[in-house]
Amino acid sequence: MSAGIGHSPPAERGPPAEFRYGARVQTWWEMFSGPIGGWRSALLWRLFGVFVNQIFLLLHAWTRSWSDLGARPLSFYTTHLCGLLLVLLGPRLWLLLVTAASGGVFVWRHVIPDPIYQLAEEFLPLVALPAMGALLVVLCRRGDAARDEAAQVSLFRVSVLVVMAFAAFHKLNADFFDPSVSCAIIVPERILAVLPLADWVRWLLPFAGFLGEALVPVLLVLWPRVGMPFALVIMSVIGHRGATPFTMLVMVMALAFLRDGDRTALVEGWRRHWPRLAVLAALASGASFAVYFAFGTHRPWREFLSFELVILGIGFSLFWVLLPGARGASLRDWRTLGFRTDPIWCRDRPVRIALAVLVVAGVANGVTPYLGAKFRRSFAMFSNLRVDDGRWNHLFVPRAVFQRDFDPYVHVERVEPRDEKLVPSVLTPDGLDERLLALRRRRRNVAVSLRHAGQTLRFERAATNSELAAWLGALPVSSRLFQDGLTKDGPQRCLH
Repeated sequence: MSAGIGHSPPAERGPPAEFRYGARVQTWWEMFSGPIGGWRSALLWRLFGVFVNQIFLLLHAWTRSWSDLGARPLSFYTTHLCGLLLVLLGPRLWLLLVTAASGGVFVWRHVIPDPIYQLAEEFLPLVALPAMGALLVVLCRRGDAARDEAAQVSLFRVSVLVVMAFAAFHKLNADFFDPSVSCAIIVPERILAVLPLADWVRWLLPFAGFLGEALVPVLLVLWPRVGMPFALVIMSVIGHRGATPFTMLVMVMALAFLRDGDRTALVEGWRRHWPRLAVLAALASGASFAVYFAFGTHRPWREFLSFELVILGIGFSLFWVLLPGARGASLRDWRTLGFRTDPIWCRDRPVRIALAVLVVAGVANGVTPYLGAKFRRSFAMFSNLRVDDGRWNHLFVPRAVFQRDFDPYVHVERVEPRDEKLVPSVLTPDGLDERLLALRRRRRNVAVSLRHAGQTLRFERAATNSELAAWLGALPVSSRLFQDGLTKDGPQRCLH
């Protein structure tokens, strides 16, 4: 029956409330349990899972045997189980949340109190990246794979730029460019001695080391098709000094600059040429085994083998991605071949705000050494940087920005007789206590002259001196986030 004149037609009813509630629950469940983004976010997070398990191999290097692993906390195993699940399943919101929570518990309860763990910079992104990735999924929350993809890719891009910018910036100090102590002197002295123009090589290595790291973020922004393989080469060199998880993570994050259209070349390269990769992997494993046992190191071979296989896999992938654009390209084509064709980060407003906050937090963390708040976890590893009360060697940051009004260090002025376990140096109270313990174990005793907070003290038979033990016990607990074993006089030697 049609509506009469002057009567409005009945309003159309929407779906029942139960249906709307069920649809909303289904949407949230799909967001919580379904895959995140497209092929690039899947690739990045699966490789992040490889990075998590590379940390497992690194931590095993600090244990005496496999039986020692039984004493590890539960969060140690759950974190690395999350790494395996990321490799197998790819990114899921629930998995990112569990990874961030488990990693956070492990860092809070076991990494922060342990002096050895403090040396590794890998633990900050272990927690921060999954937590931030989960937040971006919630901000996108429409189940739009394209938006999720853009957000996750932007997260990895912004992270690698901030990390590598500060890693290079901290090296702008006088001691890094001093070839007698520079952390850039990665060529063993026995090899340098037989090289032609060895003095020139020794002088140039610090400049090459700085430019290598500084160019990574620059090339990734301006010319990513060059920046990705360049980052792979630079991180491969640095990683063989021992920082395999951290350098592996930088290689992985650099892959965020792949284009969406690179999937076809990548899949086709692996499908058609995987036998070549298998042969290369076998040859690389044999060469790695031979070199490792020829030169030797205290770290297990399996850690370096895993690192080298990841390098090979990423290099193999980049070769097939970049080759189609390189074949038949003229000189003019080469000038524009590698230019970035998409924004560095997502255009979604909530995601941009979250990433801007991440950048601000990254910058605030990076400047903490100069403010005196901390040193470690600021990506200042292997930088020769000194910004404590006694020394300031950065070339551009003025000492005036330093805000700490106390000196956390004990300055060991003199040791009589000299001993390799305790030399004139700048130590934290805990560091001095550990060295005195080493002397007691060797049944050695020395006399020491110490300076702290304007006070100069001398202790005889320091290893067993109860007055020294009481004095050290009365000092404020030193933070593990400050370096230990700094050089007392002269340029700062290379430390992690």
